[in-house]
Amino acid sequence: YTGALGGIGSDTYLYEAVHDLREIDAELEADLVELRVISGVAAQGRASLQAVDGRVATVLQGLTGRAPTCDPAVAVLAAHSPLDTVVLDAPGRPELLDRFADRGYEILPWSRARCVADAGGELWLLVPADVDPGELSWSRDDWELRRGIVGRLEGEDGAVGFRITSSPVQETSRLFALARRLLDEDPQAIYADAGSFVDGASSVRNDRLSLHRDLGFDMLTRLEPGVLVPGATELAKGARRWHDEQSDRDLPYIASNWEAPDDLELPDHVVIARDTAVGTIRVAFVGVVDPALARFIPELDDDGVTIADPIAATQAVIDRLHDGDAPPDAVVVLTTGGGELLERIRLHLRGADLLVGDSSFATFRVVHRDVSLRQIPPQRKGAPVTLSLDGLATVDLRFDGDRQLVAARSTPWLVQEDLPSDREVRARIQAVRAEEYPRLNRPLIPAADPDDPAAGWDPAAWSELVCTTLAAGTRADAVLLRDLDAPERIPGPLTELLVVDQFAALDVVQVHRIPGDRFAKVLDKAFGAVPVACGAARTGKARGRSIESGRTYRLVTTDRTLQATPLGEILQGVAASGPLDPAPVEVPRGQKGHPLTLRAAVLQTLREVRAGQEDGDAAVRAFLESAPTSTPGMWLLRLRGIDFSIDRFHGTGDDAFANVPETLATSPSSTTLSGEADVAVEYSDAGVAWDLRHRQSYAETRTGDGARSESADDLRWSTSIEVPAWALGADGSLPWSPYSELLYDTELSPTVDEEGNANPRQQDLSLAAGMAAGSTGLLDTLRVGLFVNRDLSDLSKSTEWGGKAEVETSVGVGFASWVSTLDAQVFADTPDADDSDLRLRTEGETKLAMPLARWLSASLYARGFLIQGRVPATDHLGFSWTLGASLDATGVFEL
Repeated sequence: YTGALGGIGSDTYLYEAVHDLREIDAELEADLVELRVISGVAAQGRASLQAVDGRVATVLQGLTGRAPTCDPAVAVLAAHSPLDTVVLDAPGRPELLDRFADRGYEILPWSRARCVADAGGELWLLVPADVDPGELSWSRDDWELRRGIVGRLEGEDGAVGFRITSSPVQETSRLFALARRLLDEDPQAIYADAGSFVDGASSVRNDRLSLHRDLGFDMLTRLEPGVLVPGATELAKGARRWHDEQSDRDLPYIASNWEAPDDLELPDHVVIARDTAVGTIRVAFVGVVDPALARFIPELDDDGVTIADPIAATQAVIDRLHDGDAPPDAVVVLTTGGGELLERIRLHLRGADLLVGDSSFATFRVVHRDVSLRQIPPQRKGAPVTLSLDGLATVDLRFDGDRQLVAARSTPWLVQEDLPSDREVRARIQAVRAEEYPRLNRPLIPAADPDDPAAGWDPAAWSELVCTTLAAGTRADAVLLRDLDAPERIPGPLTELLVVDQFAALDVVQVHRIPGDRFAKVLDKAFGAVPVACGAARTGKARGRSIESGRTYRLVTTDRTLQATPLGEILQGVAASGPLDPAPVEVPRGQKGHPLTLRAAVLQTLREVRAGQEDGDAAVRAFLESAPTSTPGMWLLRLRGIDFSIDRFHGTGDDAFANVPETLATSPSSTTLSGEADVAVEYSDAGVAWDLRHRQSYAETRTGDGARSESADDLRWSTSIEVPAWALGADGSLPWSPYSELLYDTELSPTVDEEGNANPRQQDLSLAAGMAAGSTGLLDTLRVGLFVNRDLSDLSKSTEWGGKAEVETSVGVGFASWVSTLDAQVFADTPDADDSDLRLRTEGETKLAMPLARWLSASLYARGFLIQGRVPATDHLGFSWTLGASLDATGVFEL
């Protein structure tokens, strides 16, 4: 039986030689100065061919049917194990080999020759001394593409260079050949697969199923299985797609907790009979599909498939079997479910004898496992004997004269390179790899630790790499992802080819637009519930900046994450949903207009980071080191409000109605113009924050007799800079950064005196400097400082100075936002002060805004203007205020 193989693309390399080299390095007090995995390796038996440049395309140049031209071979030594062959670069027996021998490696004579293919590719031919290179076949079908390692160890006795050819465990063509041989040797044998035999998503093509799937189904057909269960890889694109791929092969798939339309329905069990010395033995198989697949594979729901409760549904099938006219002599449960499902089956399922379903892949040391069974009635049978899924295994069942199952012997078969392979399977695998691998064999990711060539990427660092790369590529404010497949611990720098297996998933990227007043709540709920997160912090920051209630944020995730985690529920009803808003969820498009997948987004971003760089590894390393904690440069367009109105009132113009108590009858004809604008362009990064701001307000009424009155006229241009890089404040306290602002304050039209003469146009130029507090909680802006001001309309007057403070707060109120601002200035005495000079100038506004779209809101507001003069005649407070409602263009937009 097999289960959870994961398909052909899942060749597993254990890199045992690398682990041994790390220990040897420490024992010899030497330095492992180079260690890198290469894909330009092919093997035929124990002979191997390695590209000098490490590239797949180069090694394929030597496999054209014609032997390459080789220099005379040099005799060297090699340390050989079933998983790795370490061939030295030069003759001699350094202490390195003795250390390998201490670990069980055979020290064997080998030969090493430099060769050149007809197409010019330079190769190393590494051959055991007992193999004649002239007897090697040079047809590509007789070689297997493998991985190799190039390394160098430097110690007191000099440098030792070596090349390693690695062998995968449980390699597909050998596993298939062994399974076919076992079936041929025992006509009574039944072959079963618990699920995930074929490949799922392609590792080499974007948003595609694997190119090996057809071969996988052909292999199953050749194995003549007795029973199969669909798993995660078979169903990767849904039940309909899987059904169409294999329905003409008449493969015996079953599923006991599967509810589907008639054309997708499956038998809930199968009973297979074998004639034995104790009579005809009937073995029943039931298949349990993990309900978690419904969360990971949304296409199942689209296909009308329901994965029922595994215990209730399967128990009903088993009870029906035992209550039938010909009850089975043994019941076997097949599944590739996770640990939680396995525990439920062991605790609650009754009447089963064996559970084939532990895919922990941890029993290489086990040769046999013997189990003797007590005889109990079916209804009391619990905790079925669990058999592991470790590649290929067999279980021999022994029945007594009453056809009672009394013993079982399970044997996991370790598939290594010394076993023969199936030539047809091997050739088809190599044909796909030869076509696809060369274009992916380019540098992508630097070594996990530049100071330790043998180190690989651990799961946490890998998840962070994927997350931050996706965030950068999609300009996300936050990224939330499901658990990512743990990476192989591959030492050294990585090519695309070495990492694409980690992206063999069909996750499609989604961008959710979430208002700032709800964004922090989403993050608070998601952190801890969604396994992988980056870009934002639970403390209320996104991309290093405090979350603003007026902004709309980009939360990036994938469709599979929404299905597999609580994130789908968390996002219900929180996306931007104003009446005029665009769709709150966007599926970005990648190349050729296809939906952007997680795979494509990460690979493309890393390619772009490397593009045009002399040292691509250094560029990627700098990118990865800065991404998790940086405040990347960001340009924003901030619209605090733009509105404009014009109305024309035409009165009756008839004095006969002068005494009518109705304003519309007695008022003169008039035209009213009004408008306000507050627009800024901002730039910020980890070290600096700068803005260029335009503020304007104007309101004018003109009557038919030419009379004109203004109720508002103000025009201000300003630019300011803050330097967070120089922030003061202890850890955990509110940071204060130096800031400076240059402000030009004027008006569109001058005021007029009582005689109708125009006053000088207001023109003030001021420079302020002080400290600005970092935003936190309700506080968006707090600036305190000193200023100097020059009245440009009357240069004879003294330069003014004083203190100022600016405050801006915001808070969400349901779906609305409440924003308040205060700008206060206190002026010092000047020797030539007159009644136009102020001691206090304070402006404030509070606004309740209801968003209609990302860029439009309806608001209720109150504004106040408080002044006090500087001379005795004006040394008292004056206050004016305005109440109003407006329809404003508002919002914060990333440029």
